[in-house]
Amino acid sequence: YQNDTLTADVEGAGTLTIKSDVILADGKKIGTALDIAKDASLQAEADQLVISDGLSATNGTIKNEGVLTLAGGELKRSVEEGTEDDNVGKVVAAGTDKLTIGNGVQVSQTIYGGLESGNSNTVDLMINDGSEVLQVIGGQSATGEANNNTINIDGRGTVTGLTSGVNQGAVYGGIGQGVISNNKVNVSGGTFVKNIIGGQDNNDSVESTMTNNEITISGGSFAGDIEAVNVKKGVAKQNKVMINDGTFSGTQILGAEIAEGTGESNIVQIKGGTFNVTDPLIIAGAKGTNGSLTNNSVAIEDVSNELKANIY
Repeated sequence: YQNDTLTADVEGAGTLTIKSDVILADGKKIGTALDIAKDASLQAEADQLVISDGLSATNGTIKNEGVLTLAGGELKRSVEEGTEDDNVGKVVAAGTDKLTIGNGVQVSQTIYGGLESGNSNTVDLMINDGSEVLQVIGGQSATGEANNNTINIDGRGTVTGLTSGVNQGAVYGGIGQGVISNNKVNVSGGTFVKNIIGGQDNNDSVESTMTNNEITISGGSFAGDIEAVNVKKGVAKQNKVMINDGTFSGTQILGAEIAEGTGESNIVQIKGGTFNVTDPLIIAGAKGTNGSLTNNSVAIEDVSNELKANIY
């Protein structure tokens, strides 16, 4: 433990297990729980990092190069009054390894595929019964591109999204500016309270090009909107939403939502699912009011109940 960082190097096919037997606060061992203080981090290089119980982390960072299992405890998020810091508190799922959230674990922090770059990150996430995660982001860059990020989510837990700040959605494949392409979000199960977005630009004064971003849903419950891309300013081309199954109660399913710019050849394809909506659902290959929309499409093959929708 040095400079507010606990590091561990486990050689070979080793497993690092932390069992609520230390407390880290200003570098002192003072109790019987693992407490990662504000702005501190726990970083490991193990094939498996298992945190079994007693975890408490407020605005701390947890990262492992291999499999990371949070089997007990609570990860909290505390934002100072008057700020809009979307990045306070982090769990980093580096590489292509599995991140498992155990039964009943509360992760009130954002899970990232990576923090050093908005490109080529992967989150492979299992959220078990009774667990709750704040938000999942594949790759994010404040001033650069976000490309080739992948998120895979399964399980029976809940992803809530934020209640304040700029990007409040439950899941983002990639967030950046300039070029935002080839971000994939694959969902097989879970409950999602807010929006799921494949690609998102973060600056309405910079034109972004957003291509080949995809969302594929084969199970789960969704109360927010589903959008392959959300464009503040720029071009959305060949982005796709594919729905095979799931239960939906949001207001929109879009290949692209464009505040200012053009949308071309974006697709929504629905092959199954249950749609529990009171007002007609908006389904569109692309939606926008300030720009041109061409060759966008919607294809609906089979749903389990009457689909009340306005299709564009």
